[in-house]
Order: sequence, then C-alpha cells, then structure tokens
Amino acid sequence: MTSGTAAHSLMRQAVGERTLKRAARQCMGRTGSPGADGTTWRAFRQDMPALITALSAALSAGTWRAGPLRVEEFDAWGKRHTGLDPGFWTPETLGS
Repeated sequence: MTSGTAAHSLMRQAVGERTLKRAARQCMGRTGSPGADGTTWRAFRQDMPALITALSAALSAGTWRAGPLRVEEFDAWGKRHTGLDPGFWTPETLGS
C-alpha cells in the first residue's frame, strides 16, 4: 500500500489473499468459457495458491494492469449481446 493510503481504507482487506481466494471460489461455481488468456477454472485451480499470492502482491503494490479484452458475442433472450472478457491472471498483468 502506498504511504498516502488512509488508515480506514478497505483496500488492504479487499486485496488480501483470503478475500481473493474466497472470490475465486465463488466464481468457480459458475459455468463459462475460458478467459481471454484461455485459462479454464480447472487450470486456474492447479496454480491458484501462487496466482492468488502474486495477484494480492501486485494489487497491494499498485503494479497490476488489466490484460487485453476479448470481445464475445452471444445470443440470449432472443437478442444478440456483446460481452467483454478481461484477462487477469497472466504474469504480464501481475507485473511480473
């Protein structure tokens, strides 16, 4: 965290490994295609401890950068929709 962060900031709690692990596990219960980087939840689970640690450190240090967006189009509810899927877990986005 930067020295200018207020003592009451929730950022420290939001980027903690415990919080990120809980969020990842909640997302794993959803179905979906692989992310923009091609990573499936099965592959993510294999490296999850190291990825969560690296993500937490990068977020805390302010070095995390969003990856490239993948534009996906799909049909649902009788309409054509466009969605954006960001890639989060590559070493480049973690500042490595």
